[in-house]
Amino acid sequence: FGVPNGLAVDAAGNVWVGDQQNSVLTAFNASGAEVARLGDGGRGSGATQFNYVEALVTNGRGGLFVLDRNNDRVQALSCQPTFVVPTTTTASTTATTPFTGSVTSPTTTSPEPCTTQSVTFDLAFGAAGADPGQMARGSGLGVTSDGTAVFVSDSTLNRVTRYSSSGTYELHWGEPGSGDG
Repeated sequence: FGVPNGLAVDAAGNVWVGDQQNSVLTAFNASGAEVARLGDGGRGSGATQFNYVEALVTNGRGGLFVLDRNNDRVQALSCQPTFVVPTTTTASTTATTPFTGSVTSPTTTSPEPCTTQSVTFDLAFGAAGADPGQMARGSGLGVTSDGTAVFVSDSTLNRVTRYSSSGTYELHWGEPGSGDG
């Protein structure tokens, strides 16, 4: 790690670590083995590229939100491990059908672990500025327990902004000063 900052544990038990200096997001399984890495080790502004990972949160439903501080945005990612369901095509041949999602069939095998290839970019929201829905170097990130709202604290603008989980600006509060908000 360059500067590990931001830590979240997803529903599968993967530990996600944001590396500010290297602009990389890495997932480790419960044994500490690396299972996914996003970002190319250099700062960028494309999908799954980062410029100073500040904070991470999960929504409990496979979603991961990343506060990409110097890009003034939040990136929403998800891990969709592939499930393999054996299906018999003849008495002597078995074929497999890959798909994403969950199945309750007794023939379903365990999901493969989250890997770099199974992480998908869902959306990014926020932009540089001081207008509603914009941010100037976000400093904290939170999500409601039901995953329907994402909150960003902004120490430069001295406010908290609420977005829907689909990235729509909803409201903000706070102003410079020493009082409450």
